[in-house]
This record gives sequence, C-alpha cells and structure tokens, in this order.
Amino acid sequence: MRRRPFLVLLATAGCATRRVTPVTGEGENGSRDAAVDRYTARLDGGATVGIHVPGRRSSELDGVLALHSAMGRTPGVLAHADALAAAGFGVYAVDLFGGRTATTPEEARALRDTANAHPDRIAQIIREGYAGLATDPRIRARRRFLLGWSYGAAWATTAAGDLSGVAGVVAIYGQNLSGNEPLSRRVSCPVLLIGATEDTEPSPERLRSVATERAALGLPTEVTIFEGGHGFMEPRHPGYSTAASRAAMNAIQQFLAAAEPESP
Repeated sequence: MRRRPFLVLLATAGCATRRVTPVTGEGENGSRDAAVDRYTARLDGGATVGIHVPGRRSSELDGVLALHSAMGRTPGVLAHADALAAAGFGVYAVDLFGGRTATTPEEARALRDTANAHPDRIAQIIREGYAGLATDPRIRARRRFLLGWSYGAAWATTAAGDLSGVAGVVAIYGQNLSGNEPLSRRVSCPVLLIGATEDTEPSPERLRSVATERAALGLPTEVTIFEGGHGFMEPRHPGYSTAASRAAMNAIQQFLAAAEPESP
C-alpha cells in the first residue's frame, strides 16, 4: 500500500479546513515563478531582506514576514517566499544571520547559538521587517502575518506577543507557546502550528497540547501534522520531504487566505 505523504490533525477554535491550489517550484535549485518580482534591500539596522511580490499586483497586499530556521536564509527559504508571492502575498524574507547559512544541523546549531547571544538584535530585525510590510510601496500590507520555521517559528510566536495588529502566525516545527499562558494571551490572533509525525522538538503531542491550552482561553488555533521528521520543508536538512513540503505550503496558503479582512 502506498503511504500518504501527510496526515492532518486539527485542534481548532473557530477555524475550518479549506483547499488551495498546489504550488510547485521549491527546493535548493527549484524553479522561480516568472510572475514574481524580487528585490533586495536593507532594513534601517542594516539587516538584509529579500522582498518577493506578485508580478501583477494591486496597490495593497497581505504581507508575510518570513523567519528562517537555524539553517539560515537558504535558497529553499527564498523558494518558499516565491511560492507565497506567486499566490498573491507580499513577502519579506529577513536574514537573521548576516548572510550565513548552514549545510548541516550541527552548523545550524552553531549559527543559532551565535544569534541567540544577541536577542535584542534579532528582535530589532523582526520589528523593522514587520513595519516594512506596511510602509513598502510594493506591498502596503493591509494585513500582516508572521511565519517561521523551527528557530524562526519560536521567534514568530514570541514576537507576535509584542507586535500590534498581527493577523496570524504560522509556526512550522517550532513554537514558544507551550506552557506559556501569558504569551498565549498576548498572541490572540489565529495560529497555525505545523509539525511532523516523527519530530520530537516539538512533538505532535506537544503541539496538540498547545492548541488545547489556547482553546481553553478561546484563542483560535489549528494544528496540522505531516508525515516525516523535523526540517521537512528545508532541502538542506536530512529530514526534507518534497511531498510533505508541498502539502505544508498548501496548508499555509489556505490559512493565510482564510484570514478575515480587518474592519475599516
């Protein structure tokens, strides 16, 4: 019997399942969509940001601040930013590591530890990127989301408690909400937690526990678990899975597209 590439488990408060069109062209050397415009800029503090926007766009877009994993802002991360832009979102893919990337999990942990020695610097980059989504004339985000992988997911859930007007958070195999009721209360926007069946950091059970904790507070939370291990969306990671990565991108897009417009 052929195994399904993913398994979906939902724990929600006021959220429903939706379908989106699959996206292709991801990976270390994945194709780039010709309908996507890409720019590189520097934030006020000097950090580099990749700006990915639809080639044909309206004056206002939904904006996504993409926070990479401990592997760094790899080609795979930029390909995911392309996929989101091709789907109609304006994406800021910020570089938290000053251009450094890893090729192995061991190198990634070293980069993570170096960055964690300067948490105020990381927080500044996130604040500046988040602000840029609203002021950049190519995006002028009407709604702003935070999205992160692993290390970036922990930062996304943390930063969402301090930033104003966050429309939603996507935390992919990482989070900082578990057992943290004060932070959960501050992150009152919808949250999508994405994990893997074979992952232990965080485990599917831990993610479902977070959703249960948030549901008790009346906070909208979705949990989606895909078949595989940690790092399944990063081509450089040993746990990478093309099928699970594409399925996860579909789930991400459906979550972002389902956000209700802000009241005028």
